[in-house]
Amino acid sequence: MKTQILTLILVIVCGNLFAQASKEEIRANLENASFTDKFDVGTNLMFDKLYEDALYVWEILIEEDQKNANLLYKKGLTLIRLNRDNEAFESFDKAQYAVNKKYNPTSASERNAPVDVWYYLAKSNHLKGDVDEAFTQYKYFIDNVNSKHNMVDAAELGLAQCKVAKELLATPKNYQIDN
Repeated sequence: MKTQILTLILVIVCGNLFAQASKEEIRANLENASFTDKFDVGTNLMFDKLYEDALYVWEILIEEDQKNANLLYKKGLTLIRLNRDNEAFESFDKAQYAVNKKYNPTSASERNAPVDVWYYLAKSNHLKGDVDEAFTQYKYFIDNVNSKHNMVDAAELGLAQCKVAKELLATPKNYQIDN
């Protein structure tokens, strides 16, 4: 089975050297694969930075298991890597309700999201302009993770930015832009 996975990955990667594999080709190659094999393919595609293909694999897996917070988180993260942050909100919003502080990113049996989902949800709300919700979520993230977590500094910056945004939105000024 491992050789089949490696063959599938090789086909997808080699195909991407010359042209991106079509969605139909990916779906056909994954049709008879187990959930674990599909998950491994998605993980390897992410590792190889083939985000469009990885996104499609996560979407196939979500069709099979719509409540799997790990898959929703991975889909949201992939969308961020593709600079499609505005589309990531929905996935993070659904994934936030099943978080595991002992998250295993490489396990296909992991059904929960990591604590990072709280940061990405705050960031998504921040980008959408929902400053109050982003502030609350940044604070929640900071309060619920280890102070040495690698995203705490970014969350504290986001919190500070939200404070400034609240102040500026409370006293709007009229500007005329001449071009």
